Amino acid sequence: MNKNLYKLAWNSQWQKKYDSKGEGLDGSGFFPARISSKLKNSFMVSHEKGECLCEYSGKFRHHYLESRNFHLAPGDWVIIRQQSEHDFPLIHDYLERENDFSRKKAGKSSQDQLLSANLDFLLIVSTFDRDFRARRFERYLSLVNTPLIKPVIVLNKVDLVESPQSFISQLAASGIQAEMVVTSTVTGQGIEELGQYISAGKTACLVGSSGVGKSSLLNRLMGEDVQTTREIRLKDKRGRHTTCTRQLFQLPGGGVIIDNPGIKEIAMTGNEAGLEENFEDIIALAASCKFRDCRHEGEPGCAVQAALSEGLLGHERYSIYLELRNESRNVKADKAKWQKQLGKLQKQLKKEREKRYF
Repeated sequence: MNKNLYKLAWNSQWQKKYDSKGEGLDGSGFFPARISSKLKNSFMVSHEKGECLCEYSGKFRHHYLESRNFHLAPGDWVIIRQQSEHDFPLIHDYLERENDFSRKKAGKSSQDQLLSANLDFLLIVSTFDRDFRARRFERYLSLVNTPLIKPVIVLNKVDLVESPQSFISQLAASGIQAEMVVTSTVTGQGIEELGQYISAGKTACLVGSSGVGKSSLLNRLMGEDVQTTREIRLKDKRGRHTTCTRQLFQLPGGGVIIDNPGIKEIAMTGNEAGLEENFEDIIALAASCKFRDCRHEGEPGCAVQAALSEGLLGHERYSIYLELRNESRNVKADKAKWQKQLGKLQKQLKKEREKRYF
Protein backbone atom coordinates (compact mmCIF):
# COMPACT_ATOMS: atom_id res chain seq x y z
CA MET A 1 0.00 0.00 0.00
CA ASN A 2 1.36 3.41 -0.97
CA LYS A 3 2.35 5.35 2.18
CA ASN A 4 1.02 8.64 0.87
CA LEU A 5 -2.37 7.05 0.13
CA TYR A 6 -2.43 5.54 3.63
CA LYS A 7 -2.04 9.05 5.05
CA LEU A 8 -5.33 9.85 3.29
CA ALA A 9 -6.98 6.88 5.11
CA TRP A 10 -6.73 4.53 2.13
CA ASN A 11 -6.93 0.87 3.17
CA SER A 12 -7.41 -2.66 1.82
CA GLN A 13 -11.17 -2.13 1.58
CA TRP A 14 -10.75 0.83 -0.73
CA GLN A 15 -8.14 -1.10 -2.70
CA LYS A 16 -10.70 -3.89 -3.30
CA LYS A 17 -13.25 -1.35 -4.52
CA TYR A 18 -10.65 0.14 -6.83
CA ASP A 19 -9.66 -3.29 -8.19
CA SER A 20 -13.32 -4.20 -8.76
CA LYS A 21 -13.60 -1.39 -11.29
CA GLY A 22 -11.86 -3.69 -13.76
CA GLU A 23 -8.49 -4.42 -15.24
CA GLY A 24 -6.57 -1.82 -17.18
CA LEU A 25 -6.71 0.97 -14.64
CA ASP A 26 -3.12 0.70 -13.40
CA GLY A 27 -0.48 1.96 -15.77
CA SER A 28 -2.99 3.73 -18.02
CA GLY A 29 -2.97 7.12 -16.37
CA PHE A 30 -5.61 6.09 -13.81
CA PHE A 31 -5.08 6.40 -10.06
CA PRO A 32 -7.18 6.87 -6.91
CA ALA A 33 -7.58 10.27 -5.28
CA ARG A 34 -9.59 11.77 -2.45
CA ILE A 35 -11.71 14.91 -2.76
CA SER A 36 -10.08 17.68 -0.70
CA SER A 37 -12.37 20.59 -1.50
CA LYS A 38 -14.97 21.69 -3.99
CA LEU A 39 -14.53 24.84 -6.03
CA LYS A 40 -17.11 26.42 -8.33
CA ASN A 41 -16.78 24.06 -11.30
CA SER A 42 -13.91 21.83 -10.21
CA PHE A 43 -12.32 19.96 -7.30
CA MET A 44 -9.03 19.84 -5.49
CA VAL A 45 -8.03 16.22 -4.97
CA SER A 46 -5.24 14.61 -2.93
CA HIS A 47 -3.42 11.53 -4.21
CA GLU A 48 -0.18 9.58 -3.81
CA LYS A 49 1.86 12.27 -5.58
CA GLY A 50 0.33 15.38 -4.01
CA GLU A 51 -2.61 17.56 -4.99
CA CYS A 52 -4.14 18.66 -8.28
CA LEU A 53 -7.16 20.43 -9.71
CA CYS A 54 -9.70 18.19 -11.48
CA GLU A 55 -12.92 18.45 -13.42
CA TYR A 56 -15.58 15.87 -14.28
CA SER A 57 -15.02 13.77 -17.37
CA GLY A 58 -17.90 13.67 -19.87
CA LYS A 59 -18.54 10.01 -18.97
CA PHE A 60 -18.74 10.78 -15.26
CA ARG A 61 -21.02 13.75 -15.83
CA HIS A 62 -23.43 11.67 -17.92
CA HIS A 63 -23.38 8.52 -15.76
CA TYR A 64 -23.56 10.11 -12.28
CA LEU A 65 -24.62 13.73 -12.41
CA GLU A 66 -27.28 13.81 -15.11
CA SER A 67 -28.86 10.42 -14.38
CA ARG A 68 -28.68 10.33 -10.57
CA ASN A 69 -28.50 13.96 -9.41
CA PHE A 70 -25.27 12.85 -7.72
CA HIS A 71 -22.78 15.07 -5.88
CA LEU A 72 -19.27 14.63 -4.52
CA ALA A 73 -18.01 16.01 -1.21
CA PRO A 74 -14.72 16.24 0.71
CA GLY A 75 -13.82 12.72 1.81
CA ASP A 76 -15.11 10.95 -1.31
CA TRP A 77 -12.72 8.61 -3.17
CA VAL A 78 -12.59 8.93 -6.95
CA ILE A 79 -10.54 7.58 -9.84
CA ILE A 80 -8.85 10.28 -11.86
CA ARG A 81 -7.05 10.00 -15.17
CA GLN A 82 -4.13 11.98 -16.53
CA GLN A 83 -2.63 10.45 -19.65
CA SER A 84 0.35 12.81 -19.74
CA GLU A 85 1.85 15.68 -17.75
CA HIS A 86 0.35 18.11 -20.25
CA ASP A 87 -3.23 16.77 -19.95
CA PHE A 88 -5.71 18.22 -17.49
CA PRO A 89 -6.67 15.48 -14.96
CA LEU A 90 -10.31 14.38 -15.06
CA ILE A 91 -12.51 12.55 -12.58
CA HIS A 92 -13.19 9.30 -14.41
CA ASP A 93 -15.08 7.22 -11.82
CA TYR A 94 -16.12 7.04 -8.17
CA LEU A 95 -15.65 4.50 -5.38
CA GLU A 96 -18.96 3.92 -3.61
CA ARG A 97 -18.87 5.72 -0.28
CA GLU A 98 -19.17 3.94 3.05
CA ASN A 99 -21.22 6.72 4.63
CA ASP A 100 -21.86 10.43 4.53
CA PHE A 101 -23.01 13.30 6.71
CA SER A 102 -25.79 15.46 5.29
CA ARG A 103 -28.42 17.93 6.38
CA LYS A 104 -31.48 19.32 4.65
CA LYS A 105 -30.63 22.42 2.64
CA ALA A 106 -31.41 25.65 4.44
CA GLY A 107 -34.71 27.28 3.58
CA LYS A 108 -37.81 25.73 2.04
CA SER A 109 -36.04 23.19 -0.17
CA SER A 110 -36.59 19.53 0.74
CA GLN A 111 -33.30 18.46 -0.87
CA ASP A 112 -30.27 17.33 1.14
CA GLN A 113 -26.92 19.08 1.32
CA LEU A 114 -24.00 16.66 1.39
CA LEU A 115 -21.30 17.97 3.76
CA SER A 116 -18.68 15.19 3.89
CA ALA A 117 -18.16 11.50 3.15
CA ASN A 118 -16.41 8.39 4.44
CA LEU A 119 -16.09 9.44 8.08
CA ASP A 120 -15.09 7.61 11.24
CA PHE A 121 -15.86 10.47 13.65
CA LEU A 122 -18.11 13.52 13.66
CA LEU A 123 -16.69 16.16 16.00
CA ILE A 124 -19.59 18.39 17.09
CA VAL A 125 -17.94 21.58 18.37
CA SER A 126 -19.68 23.98 20.74
CA THR A 127 -18.75 26.50 23.40
CA PHE A 128 -20.06 27.17 26.91
CA ASP A 129 -22.19 30.15 25.89
CA ARG A 130 -25.53 30.73 24.14
CA ASP A 131 -24.60 28.17 21.47
CA PHE A 132 -24.81 25.53 24.22
CA ARG A 133 -28.27 23.95 23.85
CA ALA A 134 -29.35 20.34 24.24
CA ARG A 135 -31.70 20.65 21.25
CA ARG A 136 -28.79 21.69 19.05
CA PHE A 137 -26.71 18.67 20.06
CA GLU A 138 -29.68 16.33 19.60
CA ARG A 139 -30.13 17.59 16.03
CA TYR A 140 -26.53 16.86 15.12
CA LEU A 141 -26.65 13.44 16.78
CA SER A 142 -29.90 12.54 15.02
CA LEU A 143 -28.36 13.32 11.62
CA VAL A 144 -25.74 10.60 12.14
CA ASN A 145 -27.66 7.80 10.43
CA THR A 146 -25.04 5.04 10.49
CA PRO A 147 -23.11 3.27 13.27
CA LEU A 148 -19.98 3.64 11.11
CA ILE A 149 -19.74 7.28 12.22
CA LYS A 150 -19.08 7.89 15.91
CA PRO A 151 -20.23 11.34 17.15
CA VAL A 152 -18.11 13.15 19.73
CA ILE A 153 -19.19 16.39 21.43
CA VAL A 154 -16.30 18.86 21.74
CA LEU A 155 -16.90 21.58 24.33
CA ASN A 156 -14.38 24.25 23.41
CA LYS A 157 -13.13 27.47 25.06
CA VAL A 158 -13.29 26.04 28.57
CA ASP A 159 -10.83 28.75 29.62
CA LEU A 160 -13.68 31.29 29.34
CA VAL A 161 -15.98 29.71 31.96
CA GLU A 162 -15.72 29.23 35.71
CA SER A 163 -17.80 26.07 36.17
CA PRO A 164 -17.77 23.85 33.05
CA GLN A 165 -19.07 20.88 35.03
CA SER A 166 -22.48 22.53 35.40
CA PHE A 167 -22.81 22.58 31.59
CA ILE A 168 -21.72 18.96 31.29
CA SER A 169 -24.28 18.00 33.93
CA GLN A 170 -27.00 19.65 31.84
CA LEU A 171 -26.21 17.39 28.91
CA ALA A 172 -26.16 14.31 31.11
CA ALA A 173 -29.53 15.28 32.58
CA SER A 174 -31.01 15.67 29.08
CA GLY A 175 -30.14 12.05 28.25
CA ILE A 176 -27.40 12.71 25.70
CA GLN A 177 -25.10 9.67 25.58
CA ALA A 178 -22.32 10.83 23.21
CA GLU A 179 -18.70 10.95 24.34
CA MET A 180 -17.41 14.43 25.25
CA VAL A 181 -14.06 16.18 25.16
CA VAL A 182 -13.49 19.52 26.91
CA THR A 183 -10.90 21.66 25.12
CA SER A 184 -9.10 24.99 25.09
CA THR A 185 -6.83 26.14 22.28
CA VAL A 186 -5.43 28.76 24.67
CA THR A 187 -4.27 26.41 27.44
CA GLY A 188 -4.04 23.24 25.34
CA GLN A 189 -6.49 21.34 27.55
CA GLY A 190 -8.05 18.34 25.82
CA ILE A 191 -6.13 18.76 22.53
CA GLU A 192 -4.17 15.54 22.96
CA GLU A 193 -7.34 13.66 23.91
CA LEU A 194 -9.13 15.04 20.86
CA GLY A 195 -6.23 14.04 18.62
CA GLN A 196 -6.62 10.41 19.69
CA TYR A 197 -9.88 10.24 17.76
CA ILE A 198 -8.08 11.18 14.55
CA SER A 199 -5.34 8.56 14.55
CA ALA A 200 -3.63 7.22 11.44
CA GLY A 201 -6.08 5.81 8.92
CA LYS A 202 -9.10 7.59 10.48
CA THR A 203 -11.20 10.47 9.14
CA ALA A 204 -13.02 13.04 11.27
CA CYS A 205 -15.22 16.00 10.38
CA LEU A 206 -15.54 19.24 12.37
CA VAL A 207 -19.04 20.74 12.50
CA GLY A 208 -20.56 23.51 14.58
CA SER A 209 -21.70 27.12 14.56
CA SER A 210 -19.53 29.99 13.39
CA GLY A 211 -17.09 31.23 16.00
CA VAL A 212 -16.94 28.13 18.21
CA GLY A 213 -13.25 27.65 17.45
CA LYS A 214 -13.20 24.90 14.79
CA SER A 215 -10.37 26.55 12.87
CA SER A 216 -8.35 27.12 16.05
CA LEU A 217 -8.78 23.45 16.99
CA LEU A 218 -7.68 22.43 13.51
CA ASN A 219 -4.57 24.61 13.73
CA ARG A 220 -3.70 23.07 17.10
CA LEU A 221 -4.11 19.53 15.75
CA MET A 222 -2.08 20.34 12.64
CA GLY A 223 0.70 21.98 14.64
CA GLU A 224 0.60 25.05 12.37
CA ASP A 225 -1.81 27.73 11.18
CA VAL A 226 -3.58 26.23 8.17
CA GLN A 227 -6.85 28.12 8.68
CA THR A 228 -7.28 31.82 9.38
CA THR A 229 -8.71 32.71 12.78
CA ARG A 230 -10.04 36.00 14.17
CA GLU A 231 -10.13 37.45 17.65
CA ILE A 232 -13.31 36.99 19.68
CA ARG A 233 -15.66 39.94 20.07
CA LEU A 234 -15.12 41.67 23.40
CA LYS A 235 -18.79 42.53 23.95
CA ASP A 236 -20.02 38.90 24.02
CA LYS A 237 -16.80 36.80 23.87
CA ARG A 238 -18.02 35.09 20.69
CA GLY A 239 -15.72 34.07 17.87
CA ARG A 240 -16.24 35.27 14.31
CA HIS A 241 -16.75 33.31 11.11
CA THR A 242 -13.55 32.63 9.13
CA THR A 243 -13.84 29.30 7.24
CA CYS A 244 -15.56 29.68 3.84
CA THR A 245 -15.17 26.26 2.20
CA ARG A 246 -15.17 22.62 3.27
CA GLN A 247 -11.65 21.32 3.12
CA LEU A 248 -9.78 18.11 3.91
CA PHE A 249 -6.45 18.22 5.78
CA GLN A 250 -3.89 15.50 6.50
CA LEU A 251 -2.73 15.53 10.12
CA PRO A 252 0.98 15.00 10.88
CA GLY A 253 0.13 11.74 12.69
CA GLY A 254 -1.58 10.25 9.65
CA GLY A 255 -5.23 11.04 10.33
CA VAL A 256 -7.53 13.10 8.12
CA ILE A 257 -9.80 15.93 9.24
CA ILE A 258 -12.44 17.85 7.27
CA ASP A 259 -13.17 21.42 8.34
CA ASN A 260 -16.57 22.99 7.64
CA PRO A 261 -17.90 26.56 7.58
CA GLY A 262 -20.21 27.44 10.45
CA ILE A 263 -23.64 25.81 10.28
CA LYS A 264 -26.64 27.95 11.23
CA GLU A 265 -29.53 25.65 10.39
CA ILE A 266 -29.38 21.95 11.35
CA ALA A 267 -32.42 20.59 9.53
CA MET A 268 -33.45 16.93 9.45
CA THR A 269 -33.12 14.99 6.19
CA GLY A 270 -36.08 12.62 6.45
CA ASN A 271 -33.88 9.63 7.30
CA GLU A 272 -34.99 8.40 10.73
CA ALA A 273 -32.15 5.90 11.26
CA GLY A 274 -30.09 8.43 13.22
CA LEU A 275 -33.14 9.56 15.16
CA GLU A 276 -33.87 5.99 16.26
CA GLU A 277 -30.24 5.46 17.29
CA ASN A 278 -30.08 8.69 19.26
CA PHE A 279 -33.42 8.11 21.01
CA GLU A 280 -33.14 4.37 21.48
CA ASP A 281 -34.66 4.65 24.97
CA ILE A 282 -37.89 6.06 23.53
CA ILE A 283 -37.85 3.58 20.64
CA ALA A 284 -37.53 0.73 23.17
CA LEU A 285 -40.55 2.07 25.08
CA ALA A 286 -42.54 2.43 21.85
CA ALA A 287 -42.18 -1.30 21.21
CA SER A 288 -44.60 -1.87 24.12
CA CYS A 289 -47.30 0.51 22.87
CA LYS A 290 -50.76 -1.00 22.27
CA PHE A 291 -50.83 0.16 18.64
CA ARG A 292 -47.94 -0.35 16.20
CA ASP A 293 -48.61 3.04 14.57
CA CYS A 294 -48.81 4.88 17.91
CA ARG A 295 -47.65 8.50 17.60
CA HIS A 296 -47.10 8.80 21.39
CA GLU A 297 -49.25 11.90 21.52
CA GLY A 298 -52.20 10.74 23.62
CA GLU A 299 -53.25 7.40 22.10
CA PRO A 300 -54.59 4.78 24.58
CA GLY A 301 -52.11 2.16 25.74
CA CYS A 302 -49.08 4.32 24.89
CA ALA A 303 -46.00 3.07 26.76
CA VAL A 304 -44.15 6.34 26.09
CA GLN A 305 -46.90 8.41 27.73
CA ALA A 306 -46.95 5.96 30.66
CA ALA A 307 -43.19 6.41 31.13
CA LEU A 308 -43.70 10.19 31.14
CA SER A 309 -46.39 9.92 33.82
CA GLU A 310 -44.22 7.68 35.98
CA GLY A 311 -41.20 9.96 35.66
CA LEU A 312 -39.16 7.33 33.79
CA LEU A 313 -38.80 9.63 30.77
CA GLY A 314 -37.98 13.33 30.92
CA HIS A 315 -40.47 15.74 29.35
CA GLU A 316 -37.74 17.78 27.65
CA ARG A 317 -36.23 14.71 25.98
CA TYR A 318 -39.69 13.58 24.87
CA SER A 319 -40.41 17.06 23.46
CA ILE A 320 -37.15 17.10 21.49
CA TYR A 321 -37.86 13.64 20.10
CA LEU A 322 -41.34 14.62 18.89
CA GLU A 323 -40.01 17.81 17.33
CA LEU A 324 -37.27 16.02 15.36
CA ARG A 325 -39.45 13.04 14.42
CA ASN A 326 -42.27 15.21 13.06
CA GLU A 327 -39.83 17.45 11.19
CA SER A 328 -38.13 14.40 9.68
CA ARG A 329 -41.42 12.89 8.54
CA ASN A 330 -42.54 16.18 6.99
CA VAL A 331 -39.29 16.38 5.03
CA LYS A 332 -39.71 12.75 3.92
CA ALA A 333 -43.25 13.51 2.70
CA ASP A 334 -42.04 16.61 0.82
CA LYS A 335 -39.31 14.54 -0.87
CA ALA A 336 -41.83 11.90 -1.93
CA LYS A 337 -44.09 14.61 -3.38
CA TRP A 338 -41.13 16.16 -5.23
CA GLN A 339 -40.09 12.75 -6.64
CA LYS A 340 -43.63 12.12 -7.83
CA GLN A 341 -43.77 15.48 -9.60
CA LEU A 342 -40.35 14.85 -11.13
CA GLY A 343 -41.48 11.43 -12.38
CA LYS A 344 -44.54 12.95 -14.07
CA LEU A 345 -42.38 15.60 -15.71
CA GLN A 346 -39.93 13.00 -17.03
CA LYS A 347 -42.77 10.92 -18.50
CA GLN A 348 -44.22 14.01 -20.14
CA LEU A 349 -40.87 14.93 -21.69
CA LYS A 350 -40.42 11.36 -22.94
CA LYS A 351 -43.82 11.43 -24.66
CA GLU A 352 -43.00 14.76 -26.32
CA ARG A 353 -39.71 13.37 -27.65
CA GLU A 354 -41.46 10.28 -29.04
CA LYS A 355 -44.05 12.46 -30.81
CA ARG A 356 -41.29 14.52 -32.44
CA TYR A 357 -39.40 11.38 -33.50
CA PHE A 358 -42.42 9.72 -35.14
